[in-house]
Amino acid sequence: MPQGKLKKKVSVPSASKKSKVVKSSGKTKKGARSIAPRKQQLQQNQKLKTNLHKAINRHIEKEVILQAGKNNTGLSYLTKPKSESDKSSKKKTSS
Repeated sequence: MPQGKLKKKVSVPSASKKSKVVKSSGKTKKGARSIAPRKQQLQQNQKLKTNLHKAINRHIEKEVILQAGKNNTGLSYLTKPKSESDKSSKKKTSS
């Protein structure tokens, strides 16, 4: 035996059923679209910063090698750096 009143099923009024508004889900549709990143300025700053780090490190390495070469210690590259003379020699051999 249940104690208290029995629960009744709640029915939605007919007026609210008719005035239902279809909302978009907020998702992007299929197809080719380019969406700009939200933090585009920060990404550009980070890219500039990494390029500066690379340039500074290359310059420091060149200076260290020059200083070591003056003392005849024989410090050299393990792998040859890409330079313009290498590119021009490749073009000559491929022609």
